[in-house]
Amino acid sequence: MKLSPELAQEMVHKTIPIIGTNINIMNEEAKIIGSGQADRLFQYHDGAAQAIRQQKTIEIYATDNIPVGTKPGINMPIAFQGRIIGVVGITGHPHEYRQFAQMVKVYVEMLVEQNDLLQHIQGESKAKDLLLLDFVQGRFQDEIELQNASERANVLQLNLSPPFMLILLEVSLPHSNRNQARSSVVDQTARIAHFMQQYIGKKAHARWISHIQSQLFLILFDPAKLSSYPSPWVELKEEITQLLNIWLEELPAIEGMSTSIGVSGLIPYLSHIHAAYADAQFALTAGKHRNRSLLFFDDIGLMELLYALPTQLKKEYAERTIGPVMDKEKWIASFEAFIENNLNVSHAASQLSIQRSTLLNHLKQIYIHTEKDPTNFKQLVELYLAYIFHTEEELG
Repeated sequence: MKLSPELAQEMVHKTIPIIGTNINIMNEEAKIIGSGQADRLFQYHDGAAQAIRQQKTIEIYATDNIPVGTKPGINMPIAFQGRIIGVVGITGHPHEYRQFAQMVKVYVEMLVEQNDLLQHIQGESKAKDLLLLDFVQGRFQDEIELQNASERANVLQLNLSPPFMLILLEVSLPHSNRNQARSSVVDQTARIAHFMQQYIGKKAHARWISHIQSQLFLILFDPAKLSSYPSPWVELKEEITQLLNIWLEELPAIEGMSTSIGVSGLIPYLSHIHAAYADAQFALTAGKHRNRSLLFFDDIGLMELLYALPTQLKKEYAERTIGPVMDKEKWIASFEAFIENNLNVSHAASQLSIQRSTLLNHLKQIYIHTEKDPTNFKQLVELYLAYIFHTEEELG
């Protein structure tokens, strides 16, 4: 392990308050990479060089012949796994700080070990994230690749044993607020990420949480941990919905924040994980369009499927199919009432307080101007789809 300037400066900030004097951290080349005195950064430190060469604590007094860049103080080697990786120096008269010197050395070496452990944990987490991303992106095509990837998952202690589910949770923060600094958005995202890992990540149902984009999280969900498992899917969905709503209620409160969740079905085989991820993505996107904060893939209906069509295609279809009559309010009102009343002319006319003949005439006018007959089921469906697309466009 090598000491970085960032880690060195962090150790300085944590150590100075303990003894009330300046602390320097030197790397294995005896250069100051962390200090409470900014003007000394990156200078060569002769006392540190002696401590490294002699592998022992070096005390420097004001009466000594002090080289340039060195001040009176105590310089102690920083050891990690039996190797000297740097030096911690206490600025001041050695006899004043000698009683604190060993404590400072132990404290700094403890910080080094903690940082190494954190890097190791972060490295494992990153490896799990990358492996899971490879799975959901469909990069393992044949049985051999899947088997090798599964073995890697076992080594990383990433549980991919079926059945499991994929849950995508997206947090939308109010970027449009001009008074909100970008750093604030970053801080808020960091708060959400911390919550996801420290709260939801420790729940038995969540095998793993991957922060795959700035505000998008992928949850590897274990349905076997549900109290209703292995009940019918309807009961499982009900418990999952309740659980996810509880999680959402616990999210840090941020003004203007909204959340959306897309849930895949049960994944019976590891080879299905790519398709399940696409299902969760589609459910997430369709749910946002339909103003539904939570949507299971198998709850996707006609409206969500229609949403997936290209916008320009829907616009062109609506314009050529029902466009010629969309500005005729009475005709469209009769068309809407006809559909709402299950194609019952009498009920539709009663709803609008008009005569049956008037309503039929409105439908006839639609037929004349669109060449689509609302009383013909097939042509009515075509008109209705065009009507949906046109209304969708108006709503933006």
